[in-house]
Order: sequence, then structure tokens, then C-alpha cells
Amino acid sequence: MTYPWLQEKFDALAQAREAGRLTHAILLHGAEGVGKLDFAYDLARMILVADADPDDKKERLLETGAEPDFFHLTLLENKKDA
Repeated sequence: MTYPWLQEKFDALAQAREAGRLTHAILLHGAEGVGKLDFAYDLARMILVADADPDDKKERLLETGAEPDFFHLTLLENKKDA
């Protein structure tokens, strides 16, 4: 985890995952620039790659955006209202 102020939340989610209690959806919110995107990527890596076989290419797929179990959804910028 990159940001020390998010470490406690990340550890709580990691413990929930290890106990088989990780929820099916996690909503991240907060001010711009606090590390939500990095937190989300670290969380995805923990979920998708942590249990992967060392020879598995999941880490590389995730880093290149080709991991089929990961989808990065964002809002369109500068979209004009119809």
C-alpha cells in the first residue's frame, strides 16, 4: 500500500478476504488526490494476483490492462449534457 493513511483500510479488507468475508462490491470515495485509484489497483492486485501461481501471467495481464477479470470504469470527462 502506497499511502500510509490508507493502510488501515487496506489491511481490514485484506483480513476480510482471508476470512472469506470480502464483500462483492467496494465503493471508494474521498477528496481528489487522496489515493483512491492507487488503492483500487492495489486492492485488485491483492484479490486477483495474490493467490496466483508464480508462473501465472496475471500480474503482467493486470499491469497491461489485459486481465479479463479486471475492468476499470471511469466517468467521461468534458461530456456535454444532451
